[in-house]
Amino acid sequence: MCPTLLSLLSLGFCVSLRTWAAVGEYDKPSLSAWPSTMVSLGQTVTLQCHVRSPLKRFRLFKTDGARMHELHGNHFNNFTLGPVTREHAGSYTCSGFARSLPALSRHSDPLQIVVTGVFTKPSISAHPSPLMLAGENVTLRCQSLLWFDKFILHQENSSWNFQRCGQMLTGGQAPADFSIGPMTLASAGTYRCYGSFSHSPYVWSAPSDPVDIIISGVFPKPSISAHPGPLVREGQNMTLRCHSSMLLDKFILHKTSSTGQFQRCGEMLTGGHAPADFIIGPMTLASAGTYRCYGSLSHSPYVWSAPSDPMDIIITGRSRKPSLSAQGGPVVRSGENMTLVCSSESAFDQFHLLSERGNLGRSQAGVWGPRGALQAEFPLGPGTPAHSGVYRCYGSFSHSPYSWSDSSDPLFLSVTGSTTSTCPSTMDPHTTEETRLPQEHSSTWYIVLGLSTAFTSTSIFLAALVCHWCSTPNRKSEEASSASSDPGRDAAIMEGEPMKDRTVNGEDSAAEDMVYAHLDLRTLSKSRSTPAPLRPMHLSAEPIIYEEFNINQDHAEP
Repeated sequence: MCPTLLSLLSLGFCVSLRTWAAVGEYDKPSLSAWPSTMVSLGQTVTLQCHVRSPLKRFRLFKTDGARMHELHGNHFNNFTLGPVTREHAGSYTCSGFARSLPALSRHSDPLQIVVTGVFTKPSISAHPSPLMLAGENVTLRCQSLLWFDKFILHQENSSWNFQRCGQMLTGGQAPADFSIGPMTLASAGTYRCYGSFSHSPYVWSAPSDPVDIIISGVFPKPSISAHPGPLVREGQNMTLRCHSSMLLDKFILHKTSSTGQFQRCGEMLTGGHAPADFIIGPMTLASAGTYRCYGSLSHSPYVWSAPSDPMDIIITGRSRKPSLSAQGGPVVRSGENMTLVCSSESAFDQFHLLSERGNLGRSQAGVWGPRGALQAEFPLGPGTPAHSGVYRCYGSFSHSPYSWSDSSDPLFLSVTGSTTSTCPSTMDPHTTEETRLPQEHSSTWYIVLGLSTAFTSTSIFLAALVCHWCSTPNRKSEEASSASSDPGRDAAIMEGEPMKDRTVNGEDSAAEDMVYAHLDLRTLSKSRSTPAPLRPMHLSAEPIIYEEFNINQDHAEP
């Protein structure tokens, strides 16, 4: 065809026709939005039209239903919209053209611009929990008080990719449940939901609060400890320390309240093995609860370790102290059953018993004691040396399990009849100043008991010495008078003549009324070599106690 045309049109009409035929054969342009296709009410968005061709001019179109009308023409590739209103929401396309050509290129694929914040935000919640193990399923529920009939779920992952996960039509105020799972690393991320109406699909509500879906259990659990302890008085501060043997550089602290609400209390970046210290306080009832910590890596914020063991933080001193007593007394023999009784005139329905070994458990108050006091019994079983120590109890109400009363007065419990030392052990660092039962109390008690015993023995010994020293002059005068009246008798005694009256045996009935006390005081008197002999006295009807003191200096032991 071209040679025929060249023969008919010698002035170059073939070249013009070839150029005209090329119109519409340029590459289809593409349309993008910066910073995002989702624009909050009142903000600005820029639409960019791109094509790999010599086209230098572009036009922007908006589709309203079945109609398409031109918004901007004869522009370069950038189109700025804003501040946006709900009228800017819709579907957009662009096409390119050359100034010397009357026709346009093909239209780009449509790009939807969504205007958010037109309606109030819905709510989002994760069931059963936002912390899930790999392979488990989680349900995200979106709901609103407005009559939205459509909800849209969006996800933002660790790569900062923002993508729509799904949408669901509902009837009026019915919630929308989005099932996520089985959980993988790609499923973890930050989720938000929006509400809309089906007749205005590009006009959305404000985004819900974010909910982070975490995969836990990837790393071993860290440890958690409370300093100075888990029982804290109202208004005081305490520190929760999280630590791991792994090189985790981020720790996250979570709390479960008495209502079962699960909330993140904070996170902290550390360097490798360094622990993370979270300060809780000044202590209020809202600060009390069960705390756990998790470890993570900063480059994988949605992948966490297993949770630490739970740590219950209790606020104390909000009500009057109960009293603590031991059935049968605080001193028991080894092997005897022991029961401690905690009672209070306040209407506590729970009592808690603590010792140096920690929290020994709680008991329901169901027994009325004397004077109308509620009480609970704590059976400790057969007594062992390990039961010796200091005990305290607290009262609380079941509807407020993290609020306890003042501590009872300490009860010192002693288990006797064992050769094993029963010195109390030192306090665990997890206990608090309220529950710390000082070791000095128990040690002082044992010292006082030992000193009392030593003082009593010394007193008895000194009394015997005083009696001896007081009776020595009397004996000398009696012996002198006896010697003058009966010299033969004394001579017999001095010569060692056996005296039947001084022999006590089972056959002598008179000897049964006489008791001899023989004390060998070898080191008390060094001025005499032989003691003055005692003369026997005539027996009377009443029993008489004879004391014979043998003070022997020559054979005194060093």
